[in-house]
Amino acid sequence: AMIQTYCERMFGKASGTMHELYLLMCDRWEKTEWTQIQRDNGRLLPAVFAETWPPEITEKMAGLWRKAREELKGDPTSLQRFEYVTWTFEYFLKEAREQ
Repeated sequence: AMIQTYCERMFGKASGTMHELYLLMCDRWEKTEWTQIQRDNGRLLPAVFAETWPPEITEKMAGLWRKAREELKGDPTSLQRFEYVTWTFEYFLKEAREQ
């Protein structure tokens, strides 16, 4: 409920798409079973990264991100919020595709 309300308040017309994106990211992080133990060293182990964000998941995330950005055309305030919270997303996709 908190994520849904956050998305509604932040992303206007793209709230449904962003809600789906956030739920997918949370679900993958919370439920993926890793073959290696992730230590708190500030960087994800390559195996943990690859297991959490396999290609089919990252491409689904990329599609949702693109859809949300498209839905925000004509809404500069919500677009600014979207860009603020996703400014590293393209770098994330690049790193995921390299794993």
